[in-house]
Amino acid sequence: MSEKTTGKSRKILFMGITALALILVVVLAIFGTLKVKDRLPGTGSDFIGAGGPLGDPRIRLNTSFYYSFEEPFVVPMGGSSRRQSFLRVSLAVKVEDQRTAQAIERHSPLIRSRINLMLREMTRAELQTPEGKQQLQVAAARVIRDVMGPDPLAIDGVLITDFVLQ
Repeated sequence: MSEKTTGKSRKILFMGITALALILVVVLAIFGTLKVKDRLPGTGSDFIGAGGPLGDPRIRLNTSFYYSFEEPFVVPMGGSSRRQSFLRVSLAVKVEDQRTAQAIERHSPLIRSRINLMLREMTRAELQTPEGKQQLQVAAARVIRDVMGPDPLAIDGVLITDFVLQ
């Protein structure tokens, strides 16, 4: 064999090995990406890696869903003054899964009606205190659970996202 043929053979062999190495790197990158995506919230795993982020087993990823009522609740407030006052409040419901959020949306008209009735029973003096706002959140959660009935859907609570008492 001549030296030209041996040089070409080595060059072809080197290019083949380089191509195989490049393919291996691409395959490992794709596999690594898919492996990481399996550990993101909402894909079945509540923890990142063994022991959670930074190795702390107490750190749990938030896998909650939220359902926000599109329109705020606006109700007249009764009181001792002659001047009419109104409450405008926007609420969001924290739930454990998408199915619960969809069920709340399905029952939204009845839930809105019952929450409106509940809000009309509250007084301006109650709602001006932090305890009154907390009472509003608890009462709204109770209304939603009552409307949803015996279905074991998990409602974690109700959040006040906007509050105006005028």
